[in-house]
Amino acid sequence: MDKAQSTTTDRREIKTSIVSKIMNALEIYMGVLILTFIGLILDPLFLSPSHLIEIFAAEAQFLAIAIAGAYLITYGGKMADLSIPAIMTSAGFVTISCLEPFGFYPALLAGLLSGCLIGFINGLCIGFLKVNPIIWTLAMNFIVDGILRWFFEGKQIYPENELFLAINQKSIPFYFLIFIILFFHFFTKSSRCGQSVLMIGASEKVAHASGVKNGKTITLMFVLSSLCSAIAGICYCSSAKLATFNTGAGYDFKVVTAIVLGGVSLQGGKGYLSGAIGGLIFITFLETVMVLLGIQIYEQEIIKGVMFIGVVGFGVHLAKKAGHRV
Repeated sequence: MDKAQSTTTDRREIKTSIVSKIMNALEIYMGVLILTFIGLILDPLFLSPSHLIEIFAAEAQFLAIAIAGAYLITYGGKMADLSIPAIMTSAGFVTISCLEPFGFYPALLAGLLSGCLIGFINGLCIGFLKVNPIIWTLAMNFIVDGILRWFFEGKQIYPENELFLAINQKSIPFYFLIFIILFFHFFTKSSRCGQSVLMIGASEKVAHASGVKNGKTITLMFVLSSLCSAIAGICYCSSAKLATFNTGAGYDFKVVTAIVLGGVSLQGGKGYLSGAIGGLIFITFLETVMVLLGIQIYEQEIIKGVMFIGVVGFGVHLAKKAGHRV
């Protein structure tokens, strides 16, 4: 009888855990629904296909691609990559500059490799040398930006390759996004390496004691994240039809904000990629609603900054209350 009661209790706990996980993943979408309701009051055409395409075509699809990689670092490594703007800019400049002498596909490969190289350096220094990830990636952002400005003499460059310019016109970023989401879902849930990433997010010491090679895994995390940011940078430059030094400006903060709003903990080990994407939709809708309300751009930045601080502070408070070391 006791065994039967124990089994029933275990089943209830499993069901409760599943429901809790689903609710945590959907929390941000409740906010999206509220913003949608406000948007429809302000503009009856808020959800029209043409309006939604206009909203997301601006930058949301590029941000979403970058978010997919950044999610891996934040969830699995309790880290943040502040070199995302430099990676996006580098990939755009390298790709466009290589189009004429080498052609589309070699140029595309060169752009992606330039982003992966930055991620590889980040991973080596953070994973093996134990350098502070915030300080290091911020420094890398400035270093890469300075190198690009010196090499290209501070000039923006324009692509003339038809294949490159057609990247955004054919909605390729959207297909990239779907592929990346499916890849990272499989990677984190089903692959052995993905499980190692999650173990590091829970505890680096425990992961190391369990045989996980922390340095190599962290390096891989940064390379994959940088690959996503490089793809986002190339797609962005195709859409803008030029490479400029402001290509990825502000994307680091927007990416981290979307991830945090989507319920991914900066302490690692908590959150879902679907929540991070939901955070992106929330920010995009929030910006649109604020424009409809006539709120100025600088005021919008203040609101988003205060919101970010509030969410992070609340998360830290919950972590301390639960007895976790922050």
